[in-house]
Amino acid sequence: MLEKIKFATLDTHIPSGNTLKKYALHELLVRTVKHDAVVISKANSKSRFIQDRFVLWTHNIKTPLTALSLMFDDSQDSPEFRCESRKQIRTIKQNLDAMLEFVSLTGGNNDIQFSEVDINECVREVLRNNSFLFLNKKQLIIFKKQSKVVISDKKWLLVIIEQILINANKYTPKGGCITVQIPMDSDTIITISDTGIGINKEDIDRIYENGFTGLTGRGNPNASGLGLYIAHEAAKLLSLKILVHSTVGRGSTFIIKQVSH
Repeated sequence: MLEKIKFATLDTHIPSGNTLKKYALHELLVRTVKHDAVVISKANSKSRFIQDRFVLWTHNIKTPLTALSLMFDDSQDSPEFRCESRKQIRTIKQNLDAMLEFVSLTGGNNDIQFSEVDINECVREVLRNNSFLFLNKKQLIIFKKQSKVVISDKKWLLVIIEQILINANKYTPKGGCITVQIPMDSDTIITISDTGIGINKEDIDRIYENGFTGLTGRGNPNASGLGLYIAHEAAKLLSLKILVHSTVGRGSTFIIKQVSH
């Protein structure tokens, strides 16, 4: 049906004629058909886009579930077993959270409520909820408490900070360092720096694309290309922008700033 709409010219149904009225009607119907074809094409594209994300999400969920099943089949009540179990369960939770956030963002049900938000409390909450990730890789977290209040939506601000911190954890090796700073200048909300593998120059303009993992991400089985996309889309909802500076082999710095009007 879509192909028929795309290539229909209507010449066989409506004569172009010599009268202005017939010509105007012909042009109007041609434009209408072309417009409808574009709308249908975009709808089909969005449907395939969402379907692809669910396929990827299903794959990401199956991997830790399979690992857990094998671990419990060979159950040994050891510290290593408990540690690995927590790691796999945390991976499942991250994927579930990411998919729920993705569905909310793409479905337009964002439930934004602006109020005063304490950035210090946001960072502490995210670090507390994800402490196992950093402990598991023996990463040093440097965060100096700094009081700062902004007008924003706390739920989505937490999402942004969490996704960037999880990304830093994922691409920073064991024993690495992650630094969180809350500058006092009015535009910058927070900066998050790591000593990870960094981002290639040719990839840096694409890191917020949905599903893009880049050269450095292809070697990481946990890379989905979803985290920074979610952070970027949530930032747009809150009139924020995320800047990044990175050097391969030395790490990256993400800066969350308010958009100047």
